[in-house]
Amino acid sequence: MSEGKPSYTPKALIAEDIRRRVWEELGLEIAKDDPIIAAQIIALAGCEDMNELLSQHDQALSQNFEQALQNWKQQSEDLLQSLAGKLSEQSIKDRISLMAEQVNRSDALAQTLTDLSNSMKRNVRLFKIFTFINVLSLVGALLIMFLIIG
Repeated sequence: MSEGKPSYTPKALIAEDIRRRVWEELGLEIAKDDPIIAAQIIALAGCEDMNELLSQHDQALSQNFEQALQNWKQQSEDLLQSLAGKLSEQSIKDRISLMAEQVNRSDALAQTLTDLSNSMKRNVRLFKIFTFINVLSLVGALLIMFLIIG
């Protein structure tokens, strides 16, 4: 079949199948020159025309999409070329120096966080020692109290 034509015609659209189906389901015979068959053939022609139109529409959309893609690609390349031309050697050096400064700041922050973590560990250790001393003091005070009372 040629492009744009349906490769499959639904059985409901074929005149002989319509006549056979009406006979099987209703017991009515439809003549070959019956207006119902003519209407069905017209409907089939309309479907074929619609399929052709949809095929042409699909081709047009594909071409438009391809052209838009090519335009976008060209505009992107042009923009990149214009930006590359604007970058100077000094600008690149400035960017590298800013990046190095950020790395130094990150290192300083990491060292500060490490110091803070060590300080917190030391404080937790001291808190545990003081808590233990307080518990011992409480036990001692209770022992003395029971000795005095007892």
